Amino acid sequence: MGVSAKGILKDNKEIFLPLGGLLVLVLIIILSTGSGMELFSPLDTLENKRFIEAEDVLEEGLDYAAIIKTSQGEIEIDLFEDEVSVSVNNFVFLSAQRFYEKLTFHKVMKDFIIQTGDPLADSTGDAGYTYTDIITNRRVESYSVLMANAGDKTSNGSQIFIVCEGADTSSLQGKYTVIGEVTSGFVVVDAIGEATVDENYKPSSDITIQSIQILED
Repeated sequence: MGVSAKGILKDNKEIFLPLGGLLVLVLIIILSTGSGMELFSPLDTLENKRFIEAEDVLEEGLDYAAIIKTSQGEIEIDLFEDEVSVSVNNFVFLSAQRFYEKLTFHKVMKDFIIQTGDPLADSTGDAGYTYTDIITNRRVESYSVLMANAGDKTSNGSQIFIVCEGADTSSLQGKYTVIGEVTSGFVVVDAIGEATVDENYKPSSDITIQSIQILED
């Protein structure tokens, strides 16, 4: 959280800052801001995770992959930019905007899927927009990476999920856009999939995304 200069009221006791101390505080804030020190991180506010649409960021002829660094370890995925360029572009754009940083794996269903990408952490959030993409004939398999939606291909947003090893994928076939597959970090996916969860499948201890690095070849 950022540093706050607000007065603190607690138990009906007011904390007053002497005038001299207030002037010093103002001077420190001015100097800190001028020197480039961030008092408030833009990633700490939901408003800074809202966009109108994804910008076109993919370059033709390049192969894309991503390294998702989580609090449990790293997961590397190969992205299917040639098959579903709209969704891959969306994911790459949001990753470049650091949208996914600090978000949690908000839904973990043992032996089925692990899901992330929701700033609200309740499966209803997005990046401020939704979009339509094709659903290909690619089979959904263990460690496939898919876009989550609200029941149809027009409601893709920011949320993604990874299929756990050995999951019954019959309910997923033909209903979600497959954007990639895990190529490394299978044990990390497995570990997240074993998390203790509540009745809403939310892990009792937060599992977070620390960063996403996009690889181009």
